[in-house]
Amino acid sequence: MDEFNKNEEVIETEVEAPVDTTDEATTSENVSDNIQQTVEISKNKVKVQTPIMIAACILIVAVLGFFCFKLFFSNSITGTWVLKTDASADETSEDGNAVIYYTFHDDKNHTASLNIGSMEVKGNWWYADENGATTDEATDTITISISYFFNGTFQYEVGGNAITGRTLTLKSGDDSSYDFVSKSIPDPDLKPVQNYKVDEKLVGEWKNDESKISYTFNSDGTCHINEMDTLIIDGVYSADGEKVDIKYIAQEEANTSFGYEINGSKLTISGLELEKVD
Repeated sequence: MDEFNKNEEVIETEVEAPVDTTDEATTSENVSDNIQQTVEISKNKVKVQTPIMIAACILIVAVLGFFCFKLFFSNSITGTWVLKTDASADETSEDGNAVIYYTFHDDKNHTASLNIGSMEVKGNWWYADENGATTDEATDTITISISYFFNGTFQYEVGGNAITGRTLTLKSGDDSSYDFVSKSIPDPDLKPVQNYKVDEKLVGEWKNDESKISYTFNSDGTCHINEMDTLIIDGVYSADGEKVDIKYIAQEEANTSFGYEINGSKLTISGLELEKVD
């Protein structure tokens, strides 16, 4: 009984003992300070982020505006064009492989190219001033130089847009007018030579630096010819060790054949000697 009373006194003593709230008060104050600091940091972040968000929005609007301008209001002649066959805006001269694609590239050298079938002819275009002299300033007149195919100085007008279709009109000094529509260059339908043969000695790239001519014969029966970086021909071939037959597409399917001789690292074609490129 005395033991029970003693335990009861102990329990009462433990329950009634004063609680030290100093640490809790300090902790509460620290939490309050931390919250206040967090609020201040958040306010500062908002102040910093707001100009950044505004600048980002302005940049996005500017980019969207640029692309909208390119789609709907661009007066640039750069792109690929096909001649129309008549005055109708929805009819073009796409009648098989005879279609000629004219491309004005947007680069510092103002390169231009003409593609027909599996052939490409390279040239240049420039802006021209009122006297016909070339200039770096954008004008409404251009000079085109694509050897043997398209040469002259023309006034130009660009219409339409990238969604509904762009149009280009070139007018020369003799009042001749050429109407184009914007198109993409398709891959030429060039089938391999039937039962083609590959001469492993011929496979590789061959070049004559003086004449600036190179021939590349691949093991899959395709070939690539480059003449002075102006005329590029992609074709298919068959070689039997003495004669090579090449097929390519110009205004229609074309074929050419010539004898060849290989002596070590030298290839002779129709009297022209080429060195093999390692």
